[in-house]
Amino acid sequence: MNTPIISFNAKLAPDFNSYSPLLPARLKNNTSQVAYMLAQEIRNPVGHINLSVDMLESMVVDNDLKMYLAIIKRNSTRISHLINEFLKYLRVDDLQVEKHSIHPLPDEV
Repeated sequence: MNTPIISFNAKLAPDFNSYSPLLPARLKNNTSQVAYMLAQEIRNPVGHINLSVDMLESMVVDNDLKMYLAIIKRNSTRISHLINEFLKYLRVDDLQVEKHSIHPLPDEV
């Protein structure tokens, strides 16, 4: 469980000693990777909860128990939806690389 954090710190360690213009982008990228891994780790058990509730719903005949299963299902569906929205936020659109001449830059400065 500690491996992602250790590898996260190891990736950043050299960058803390000297500032690089790419440091903010690297920090954001690494933070996004950790957040993505965390969201996936939450998503997996929520999927298992949903499957288990589906199985129990077919076996339970008591209406009171069905009510509690409905509550569990509704909340796990809500958590799943929140995780999906969070993952959409983490996705970065592909950057479009374009070639530009640097010759006009000195004239603009």
